[in-house]
Amino acid sequence: QRIRWASKAKFYTEKNLQTVMGGVYVLNFCLLLLVFKALFSETAASMLLIFFLAKILIEFPFLNAVMKFFHQQRLAVWFVLMQPFHILYTIIAGGFGLIGNYTWKERKHSN
Repeated sequence: QRIRWASKAKFYTEKNLQTVMGGVYVLNFCLLLLVFKALFSETAASMLLIFFLAKILIEFPFLNAVMKFFHQQRLAVWFVLMQPFHILYTIIAGGFGLIGNYTWKERKHSN
């Protein structure tokens, strides 16, 4: 489902939406690269921490509003714990959405 949604992104006409989606993808990809670079560089480790905290601070207000609406604020602790998986998920689903093939409701789609 997420790959199908990601594959539609290039057809969106709203440029601001495309910019935000592209920014989210690039930020997550940079975070992944920084994880590996941080193994060898204190500067990269500091940058990783700053970007990771920025990601959390930017995303949490939106998610918190959704959790409040659905009366699920007790799940907030999982937000921070699941961030590494969310980064990988975003990169994988976004990448396959741009280059992958999928079948949805017995219809095959190719990029």
